[in-house]
Amino acid sequence: MFAAVNTVTTAALLPLMYSYIPKDKFGQLSGSNRIVTSVLQIVAVVALGWMITFSNNEYRGLFIFGGIAYMLTPLFMWLMLKQPYPYGDLKTSMDPDGQLGAKRKRRAAREAECLVANVADLEG
Repeated sequence: MFAAVNTVTTAALLPLMYSYIPKDKFGQLSGSNRIVTSVLQIVAVVALGWMITFSNNEYRGLFIFGGIAYMLTPLFMWLMLKQPYPYGDLKTSMDPDGQLGAKRKRRAAREAECLVANVADLEG
């Protein structure tokens, strides 16, 4: 069951994460992500062992705790994306809004240029 949930969550969140990472720092941040994930997995195994010991080998609560924490991952990703973009003017690896969002942005830019040109004609 965990493997299925993990696969679905990873498949859903990876494009979101990759759309957020700038092209210029993609290698550095992806590598850092893997290093931090690996270290935290080691820490989590030790912490889980301590929690099992303190709960008198009662595993049920730990599975519920882990499931709830894992299901909160999309919420934390959403909260992260609500923050101002920390990389300034660096271009992201993918458009977060997809192809449709990119088309909308280009159309809005063209409309803004036309509006500026019309205003300049009226003033001139």
